[in-house]
Amino acid sequence: MSALRTSFLNGTALALLLTLSCGARAQEAAATAAPSAPAPIGVIGNPATFTVLGGAVEFGGQAFLDRPNNSVSNNSAKFNQYGDREEPLFLSNFNFNAAALDGTTLISGMGSNVATNAQAYELDVAQPGQDYFTYDWVSTPNLRSNSAMTVFQGVGSNFMTVPNGLVTYLNNGGVAYPAGATAAGQAHTAQIINTLAPYEHLTTLGIQHDRQDVGYKWTPDDNWTVGADYSYDHRYGTQEQGFLFSTGTSSPLAQIPMPINDTTQNASIFAEYYGISPWGMKWNGMLKYDMSIYTDAYSQFTAENPFGGPGSPDPGSSQARCPSTSTTTACYGWGSESTYPDNGSNSITGQVGVDLPGFKSNRYMGTFQFTDMRQNATFLPMTINPALESYYNTTYGGLPRNSLNGAIDTTLVNNVITTRLDSQWQNKLTYRYYDDQNSTPAILMNPWILNDAGIQGAPVGSVTPITLGGTNYAVGAPGYNWNPLFSSYTKQDASEQINWTPNTSSALGASSSWERYDYKDYAVNYTNEWTEKLFGHMEATDWLSFRADGSIAWRRYGDYNWYENVGTALINNLTPTSSNLENANLADFNVSNRDRILGNFYADFKPMDNLTITPTGSVRWDTYPYNAGLVALKPGAFVQGGLTFDHDVTIGVEADYAFNSNLTAVASYMNEHDTMGMASGTSASNTYTGNMDEIVQTITAGLNYQFIPDKLALKLSASMMFANDSWPTHCLNAALAPSWNSSCGQYGGTPSATANLYNPAYPSEYTKFDRIDAVLSYKLDQSWVSQFGFKDGVLKLHYAYEMNNVSNWQANSSTVYMYSSLTSSTSGQNLYALYMGGDNPNYNAQFIAVSAALKF
Repeated sequence: MSALRTSFLNGTALALLLTLSCGARAQEAAATAAPSAPAPIGVIGNPATFTVLGGAVEFGGQAFLDRPNNSVSNNSAKFNQYGDREEPLFLSNFNFNAAALDGTTLISGMGSNVATNAQAYELDVAQPGQDYFTYDWVSTPNLRSNSAMTVFQGVGSNFMTVPNGLVTYLNNGGVAYPAGATAAGQAHTAQIINTLAPYEHLTTLGIQHDRQDVGYKWTPDDNWTVGADYSYDHRYGTQEQGFLFSTGTSSPLAQIPMPINDTTQNASIFAEYYGISPWGMKWNGMLKYDMSIYTDAYSQFTAENPFGGPGSPDPGSSQARCPSTSTTTACYGWGSESTYPDNGSNSITGQVGVDLPGFKSNRYMGTFQFTDMRQNATFLPMTINPALESYYNTTYGGLPRNSLNGAIDTTLVNNVITTRLDSQWQNKLTYRYYDDQNSTPAILMNPWILNDAGIQGAPVGSVTPITLGGTNYAVGAPGYNWNPLFSSYTKQDASEQINWTPNTSSALGASSSWERYDYKDYAVNYTNEWTEKLFGHMEATDWLSFRADGSIAWRRYGDYNWYENVGTALINNLTPTSSNLENANLADFNVSNRDRILGNFYADFKPMDNLTITPTGSVRWDTYPYNAGLVALKPGAFVQGGLTFDHDVTIGVEADYAFNSNLTAVASYMNEHDTMGMASGTSASNTYTGNMDEIVQTITAGLNYQFIPDKLALKLSASMMFANDSWPTHCLNAALAPSWNSSCGQYGGTPSATANLYNPAYPSEYTKFDRIDAVLSYKLDQSWVSQFGFKDGVLKLHYAYEMNNVSNWQANSSTVYMYSSLTSSTSGQNLYALYMGGDNPNYNAQFIAVSAALKF
């Protein structure tokens, strides 16, 4: 911890303690003074007009017995992901309440994790019944890695380069292929590490999130409330981002530290009225305006290509080529990616609630909201290659327009009528309409620049390769115009719910609901979903109570045809056999036919006076029915692609037992089992399924024991979590029967003992998390702490152990080191993928902390 931060913490804690102590002592002095001559007391504002009513503060220090570092096996990034927990001194929280002597103003404040990167503060000032002011400041970190390695310089900016000599080194053969290694993908790990070491450096990946909120509310009388809010949200840092430097999707690739620096501002103003309707019943109405503005400090970020290419600034490598067997340029010497564009929205909301005559009680609630969202950020050039950009602008007139002119308008109408028919029966009827209208003007892209290396979709007669600055650039075959579609949809929801409450200890209810989506420019034209639900609770006896709910639902689409509904509008001259055709038998997750069963159960069982056992359970059983019509759209296919089922079953139990008034214990167990099935393929020879299986088990236990009642107490708690993920794949054949399939090298429908393209040997992944806490607390003698101006105080001794262990084949094999793989299939360039190795979630931590919690 820096000396500056240590001084800040010490000074803050000392000043706070002295201030509160003096305030409390002054308050005691005031209590003994003559009523006709009150002594000036208080510490906030004018000392003669304010007094401290009370508050609390907790501070202390800690030492680590086992401290995580930045190694692969014991890494502190995951441990400190949501806040630095390794500082030796801490001011964990404080709060106070103060008031004006005349009772007109109240002030309260709080703070937590003071001067850390996860700190939070709040200040509230109120004149009760009239004015209310609130200010919040919250800082939230999300540390992703402190051990990532990168060859890029300029981290944190939007312009990154690589060290001089790296491009030349990689383009002069890179790391030699190991002697005797003949199979593509075999790598010489030590050689990779040693040769890249001079060019790489350590960097941190993570995003800091600072948010400030200001709110004001005015209540001039009992009928009116007027208010306004404003928030400023700032995100900054870096995150891992894949970056392609080629015309293909396989190589070359580098992970780069993408800069994050954006702000979101939200503001609103509202007015609400409470009154009596003409028929003598209560009603209220509210009108609100909201505004949101998103701004990114960078419109794009640029990185030098470590693998060379025309335009590379590395001396002697300006014409070096990226890995390619083609005679044309495969990539350019620089790369650029855009960030999220600046955008904004405006929204108007009106709400009304009114009691209606009839029945025992009757109330209507209505909401109307209109929102416009706009995005008019200037388009970036289609290439960072100046020669190709100049040719494109001169020959084809450049981009069709300067910006997207993005425009989405949404309209929401929500209606709810709640009727209490009598003392036992209640009915609720709802209808909701939501319209998402994308009015962005169509934009035709023909031709366009592909990956800084050529022209794609050129008009007829313009397919001859061009030469710019001595470099040849490809011109793709003509015939396709891309017309990005901007889909719109409307959503309608309606439901009817009835509740029966025969007595105070039991209730039963049922509901029926319908949901419909209507899509424009989407693979499906509409979907309908119906849901039937039962729910209730009962206190059967004084030792048994339970509640449960269950529902069934089924969703069905109308016309599912990507080719007709989307493809022909997106791409001109599209044919059913075109290579640009989406896999027609793929059922998109959000619109595919689905049957769903949901259920939840909870009970309290008390077999004896001091023991409570609480079993719980839940189930979500989703299946996606096979649709022969959808499969028929793709010649040769015989399975419906996409998610085929998704099942989640959770069971658990918790037990609480009180041995006596000084000793209580609690323990729980939770088991969550999730299985999902996937299917994919275009023909009988390359169709497979994958069944993803995840089991998460969580065990918790706790013990509270008072050695000396209300004086000396021990609190023990422990939690353990085990997770196992597996993803076996199965090869199928056209008959869907266990006959031999030569393409897969196995019997159809059964796992293969041999890993191959259609049956990859994915190892299981394991996660284990342990946490143990022991807190010994001692309550200080009240007569002693009162001498220092405090009401009471507690000293705490805290021991904690925490361990996280993840075994993930992806992290273990591909991101630990700064490379991907070596291959002998590409001449003159063996290393063509650079990773950052930033995913290191394993750690062990032990610490002891001493703290004091004081109330005044």
